[in-house]
Amino acid sequence: MNDELKKEILSLLESPELREYLMAPPEKLNCSQYAEIICGAPISLYRKRELLLRLKAETPEEEIAR
Repeated sequence: MNDELKKEILSLLESPELREYLMAPPEKLNCSQYAEIICGAPISLYRKRELLLRLKAETPEEEIAR
């Protein structure tokens, strides 16, 4: 997964402190944790679907299986 997508997903978090903490380094989170952030974000279902599809497309298969 590229850093741009990670930053875009983390930008959905309302707390600036939490966002900063998780951005350094963004590798702290795995694929399912990024998916949880997307699912819990106050955004439209269309946008959630778009981000989840991008997350799936950019994540190696072995990381998704974890």
